[in-house]
Amino acid sequence: MASPPRVLAGGRTDGPDVSVLVPARNEASSLDVLALRVREALNAQGLSWELIVIDDGSTDDTAAVIRALSAQEPRVRGRILAGHQGKSAALACGIQAARGRYVVLMDADLQDLPEELPVLLGPVLRDELDLAQAWRIERQDAALKVAVSRVFNGLCSAFSGLRVHDVNCGFKAMRREVAARLVLAEGMHRFIPVQAWRCGFRVGEVRVRHARRAFGRSRYGAFRYLQGLNDLVGAVLLPRILKTVAPLLTPVGLLALLLGTGAGAILLVHVVQQRTGQLWELGLSTLGLAGFGLLCLALSTLERLRASVDGQSRTRTFVLGESIEGDPARSETGADAR
Repeated sequence: MASPPRVLAGGRTDGPDVSVLVPARNEASSLDVLALRVREALNAQGLSWELIVIDDGSTDDTAAVIRALSAQEPRVRGRILAGHQGKSAALACGIQAARGRYVVLMDADLQDLPEELPVLLGPVLRDELDLAQAWRIERQDAALKVAVSRVFNGLCSAFSGLRVHDVNCGFKAMRREVAARLVLAEGMHRFIPVQAWRCGFRVGEVRVRHARRAFGRSRYGAFRYLQGLNDLVGAVLLPRILKTVAPLLTPVGLLALLLGTGAGAILLVHVVQQRTGQLWELGLSTLGLAGFGLLCLALSTLERLRASVDGQSRTRTFVLGESIEGDPARSETGADAR
């Protein structure tokens, strides 16, 4: 009789309960406080965790602070991107590095309160939602910024069909499976709830408190509003329109080309027989129908390519400069664990 298999010590262990991902650009002054408050909030809930800070091309001491934090607390890990690559790339890098069963995204400026982590995580941990989007019920930002944000959120709801009040808030909690499905091309971090919802995941909002910026200043200028509008139209509105009309594009395009060909044939007969009447009308009809038909076929091809990319390609593009890991000799149950 064969002996039972022998279990060997060591090997790969399970990851933590929660991975908190924090993209940071010139946020050296806030990271110490952020790490302390994240640790206190999650330890109080009895959750195992890791904090991954992604330095997106900072020009201050952000990288040095991450190294110091990781040396002190093994659950703090770092990723240093090779230059400024944008928030979407930073989050893609963090998601690739994350080991937790649940993933939290939050900004480094402490306007997202770490004390709200249990509130945001609650519906996901209870399996009520797959993705919980924070809803800042009392925004602590300038009036202009709040007004622009409300317009953006309204347009996003109208264009996407997902009714959300605060889609562009960076504070989110989700199951690992949701994070793995995200396609974070440039600018797509703004529409993570829309992506998850379109993939069939349960998406909901959780009301959270919001704080004034305690350190530094915003790293974004007015140009980001224009970029956000461009991304909203290109990434949310057009795919929805194309998906809706896609079944009609090919037959309508072929019919328009057929009619255009017929109009062109009639135009040719008029020219050969030297009939001067209706030449302009026939010429414009030929060009219009042919152009419309080609446009429909091009949009049909575009929709097929988009669907193929969404269904198959999960490539995340970023260039990693350095990985920072805590001392493996220091365990989570050591003296610095709490």
